Amino acid sequence: MGKFVAVKLNKWFIENKIIFLGDSAHGIFPFYGQGMNAALEDSKCLAEMLESFPTSREKAFKQYFEIRKSQTDILFKLSNKHFYILKNKGKTILYNTKYRLDIFLHNIFPKFWFHEYTMMSNSLVDIKKISRRLSTQRLYILFPLYWVIFLWVSFIEITDRIKRNFAKKI
Repeated sequence: MGKFVAVKLNKWFIENKIIFLGDSAHGIFPFYGQGMNAALEDSKCLAEMLESFPTSREKAFKQYFEIRKSQTDILFKLSNKHFYILKNKGKTILYNTKYRLDIFLHNIFPKFWFHEYTMMSNSLVDIKKISRRLSTQRLYILFPLYWVIFLWVSFIEITDRIKRNFAKKI
C-alpha cells in the first residue's frame, strides 16, 4: 500500500544558484487539486521577481520565497484538512449536512457565502483572502439563522439517507 507524502521546506533557494518550485518546495496531498496551480503561481511569481531584481538573483529568490511561502503554508493546511475530512469524515451526516448547507447558502447568497473547496478550485482570488473569508464565514455559524437552515438541511440529508437505505432493501 502506498503512502502519501507532503513536502514542506524551510528555505526554497540556495544562494543565487538553486531555486525550488512547486512540489519540490511545497508538495501537498493531491486531494485538493491545487498542486499544479501552486506550481504555476510559483513560476509567475519567480518570473516577476527576476524581472524586478535583474542584477541579483539572490534578492529575487528571497523575495519570491517571502511572497509564496505564506500562501503555500495556507494551502498546505487546507490540503491536510481536506485529506483528513476525506479519510475520516466524508461519510458522516454532520459533514454532509455542512457541505450541503455551504452549497445551499452559496446558491442563495453567491456574493456573500462560499463553499471552501469551490472557492479554492474555481477562483483566482489570492489564497490569503480566501483564508480570511473562510474565517469570517465560520463566525457566522454562531448566528441563529444559520442553525435553522442547518437543521433544515440536516433533515433533508437524513431523509435522503433513509430513502437510499430503503431503496437498497427493495
